[in-house]
Amino acid sequence: MDITRSCDFFASMDDDTLFSRGREEFNQGLFFDCHESLEALWRRQTDPEKSFTQALIQIAVAHHHLGRNNVKGARTLYDKALSRIDKPCPVFAFSRYNAIDFATLVACAKANLALLTRIQQMQDNDMIDQIIVPSI
Repeated sequence: MDITRSCDFFASMDDDTLFSRGREEFNQGLFFDCHESLEALWRRQTDPEKSFTQALIQIAVAHHHLGRNNVKGARTLYDKALSRIDKPCPVFAFSRYNAIDFATLVACAKANLALLTRIQQMQDNDMIDQIIVPSI
């Protein structure tokens, strides 16, 4: 995404369009772009939906950090995301979230956090390629 885009770019999009855009960007590995799209949605939301969207943003940014070999940043964001989604999630009352495999998302987040903790302890960034990138 062009960083010079203003908030006006997202203003004309409805919530479902913003979510679909962010989801597509995430699944294509465009984690920074996903962050921008989902953040535009997040700004409009209230809890519990807002908290769930923030967790998705944090997972996207964690993968952006991994692309820059920032293990500590990725680990911190996975930890924060898990604190938001590691419990029954009422947002699935919103149809836009029905396609997300919540159990797999949480399992991947937990596995990645554990691996990032080991990588940080061992100071072995060569293990980054073992990170699981879930689909959302």
